[in-house]
Amino acid sequence: SKNEFVLFNQTDTLQNGTAPQNLNHPIETRLASAKFEYKIRPHDRVSISTYKHPELSTSANQVGANSLGQGILVNSNGIIRLPLINDVKVAGLTQPQAQQLLERKFREYLNHPSVQIEVLNKRAFVLGEVHHPGPIELRNEQVPLLQLLSIAGDLTNGANRQSIMIMKNRGDTILTKIVSLTDTNSIQTANQMIRP
Repeated sequence: SKNEFVLFNQTDTLQNGTAPQNLNHPIETRLASAKFEYKIRPHDRVSISTYKHPELSTSANQVGANSLGQGILVNSNGIIRLPLINDVKVAGLTQPQAQQLLERKFREYLNHPSVQIEVLNKRAFVLGEVHHPGPIELRNEQVPLLQLLSIAGDLTNGANRQSIMIMKNRGDTILTKIVSLTDTNSIQTANQMIRP
């Protein structure tokens, strides 16, 4: 899945008054300075707008419609089917890469095509001791942890602010990080970006 999970964890070490060893340190090391850009995956729902050719666009811009029924679904093989150009594999591409590919394919039929593509179902799941657990739609590529917790209705009074578990599904691996909102790095932790 393309989601991050934020869990609130009460471990034996915290109950005994000691912090877990991986507090504020990822279990798997990654490049901190790496630029994140979401890649389209099978089962994503995408909106496609083709400038001056609404008949080639999806219906994602309807006012008041629910985004789950909008756009077009990327099938399990990573392919979308569009008028004129038929099947196009978009899975594994970033949104700008997919736009360029669609524009290149539409050039066979249109003069100067301009395409915009947006993934509609980017989200994170917040579970545990928050007032409103569940999926949270990410309108941007990322959201700070504190803002995500705010959208989830804030932590409950019983939540352990010293042990917030962030799980990131990255293909075949799950990265796990336990962070604290009460230590000296809490401002940095609160501003940690959560991505789809």
